[in-house]
Amino acid sequence: MLEAKAAAGDTLPQALFGGAFDPLHSGHVALVQAAFAELPIDTLHIIPTGIAPHKPSAIASNTQRVAWLQAVFGSIANVHIDERELHRATPSITIQTLRELRAEYPHTPLIWVMGADSFTSLDTWHEWRELFTLAHFAVAQRAGGCATLSTTLQAELAPRYTTQPTDLTTHLAGRVYRLQAVLPAVSSTQLRAQLCRDGVCDNAEWLPSTVQGAILSHNPYF
Repeated sequence: MLEAKAAAGDTLPQALFGGAFDPLHSGHVALVQAAFAELPIDTLHIIPTGIAPHKPSAIASNTQRVAWLQAVFGSIANVHIDERELHRATPSITIQTLRELRAEYPHTPLIWVMGADSFTSLDTWHEWRELFTLAHFAVAQRAGGCATLSTTLQAELAPRYTTQPTDLTTHLAGRVYRLQAVLPAVSSTQLRAQLCRDGVCDNAEWLPSTVQGAILSHNPYF
């Protein structure tokens, strides 16, 4: 079942982008840029993960990761760094975050923005089907990526896909939109491996300059 329609005259959707940002890299920046370029949104909330439920916790400290986010996005008026998950004593469960945000924005569409690599594992997330009652999803493919979805996830998504960004404004939740932007072929995993091995990143395009400078000053991976 697709979810309730938004009331006429409500504000534009709130976009939400969660992740470890360990470290923050050009793929994250490209996804934020794509969200503003392609989606009819008001504000984008960047939500750094606290205690990760599916993977080891971040190597960089909470303070470092927030500082990187502030350095890159802090001057953008309609970007909000949301630290709620960093203050939880329990793992960062997306369903909990979305329930909190839905309570804060009861009549406004919410759009969870993410890369296709993470989206392929959506059906392993806690109460994953409930996520569609709380938010839309906007998904971007990484260059050279080939996202493979389980048959269960494919069946759930089939009636939810839309090619019209305006559909994300007329319903509160439940649609899936494929972003047209293709993200750079970089991952936090490969960056951490290089920063751990060499102490520096040898591809200037992978890290924002402010993050590169901060890591050179204090490298949490080396």
